[in-house]
Amino acid sequence: MAPQELPGQPVALCIAVASAFVTSMAGLLFAYDVGEALFRSVLALAVPGLFLYGLLKVRGMQIRYAQSFGAMCGTAAVVYLLALPFMPYFFSALADEQANKTVVVFILLLDIWALLISAHILKHTLDIEFVSAISLSFLLMIMTILVIESLLPSAPSPEVVSQLGQQWQLPLPRVAPDWIVAQIT
Repeated sequence: MAPQELPGQPVALCIAVASAFVTSMAGLLFAYDVGEALFRSVLALAVPGLFLYGLLKVRGMQIRYAQSFGAMCGTAAVVYLLALPFMPYFFSALADEQANKTVVVFILLLDIWALLISAHILKHTLDIEFVSAISLSFLLMIMTILVIESLLPSAPSPEVVSQLGQQWQLPLPRVAPDWIVAQIT
């Protein structure tokens, strides 16, 4: 579905933004305190929102903003929701060098999928080639990471991550054959 096929009403945009914000906060609260998770979630929405608005303004297509940003936020909410059950394992794996890295690979694959969805949205929104859209989508991802990490240059809280290790003692199911896991770890 292309962004222009989505409803452009402000209500749809508000629902998409709120969904992305809530799912982002839910995932970040596994590793950050409330204030930092809040700030990271706001930045994760503000940077793409401003980036998209700037691109549309340069092209004279600001009328497409509500549909396009709503599409980006809606897909971000879906990706965050898919990643949510794995976030405790993800932050634990990042903190422990001996941990199973399968979940890290899964989250990386979700990020690649999100990048491609973002490129699809940008392609239709800006009426550009897919290769250009992938480049812009990658640039957007890098800019978002750089802005967040420059304003909040901190790793997940060691206390929170150690609490995760104690709270989430369930064994992580293997989603890949052992020979793939051996290559990753």
